[in-house]
Amino acid sequence: MKKVGSVKLGIRQKLLILFFVFVLIFYGTLLVLFTNTQKMVGISEQIVSKNNQVSGLSKIMYEGLLSMEVNDKKYRLLNKDIYQEYFEEGKQNFESSLKKILRLETLDYSLDPAWHKLSQDYNNHMKALTIGDEGVAEGEKWAPEEKINIWLEAITTARQKNEQEIERSLLEINNKGKLSVRNGLIGMGITIIAGLAAAIF
Repeated sequence: MKKVGSVKLGIRQKLLILFFVFVLIFYGTLLVLFTNTQKMVGISEQIVSKNNQVSGLSKIMYEGLLSMEVNDKKYRLLNKDIYQEYFEEGKQNFESSLKKILRLETLDYSLDPAWHKLSQDYNNHMKALTIGDEGVAEGEKWAPEEKINIWLEAITTARQKNEQEIERSLLEINNKGKLSVRNGLIGMGITIIAGLAAAIF
């Protein structure tokens, strides 16, 4: 007896089905590989771009703090307004760079806690100088040398950690890239072998 509703496929139909299955698996593998690579590149660009900004801004902060210290000494020694202007310029560079670094922090990117600690310590010190709008007394240093050295050390340490994070990120991106390429080639090889085997059988 013949089975009712049964459909017998010819060789051509079977080959067409196998061909479309092969194409689906092949391009599916490429799509997954492409999507994962795009995500990896997007995340790496975000991390590296922010880390690079931290590196550049921290350098400006360091130079600004040194400028404040040097020009404060020159102003107290020579009492020339030009050094006071240089001091204010260094102060502006330091403070604006620190604010830019703090604004880089998002839900996906966490700053080193040293930046927040430095900002709090610096702001508290500057507020203490301006209590009563009196400012710094004539001939008095704007900050003790020990405190300035602590701030310089904090910037140096945080910057070194940032550089190490950049190196780790680049190494991780490189390893993931190699792994993605290898997995993609393996996936394509499997689909080709599976397609050929199915066509033969």
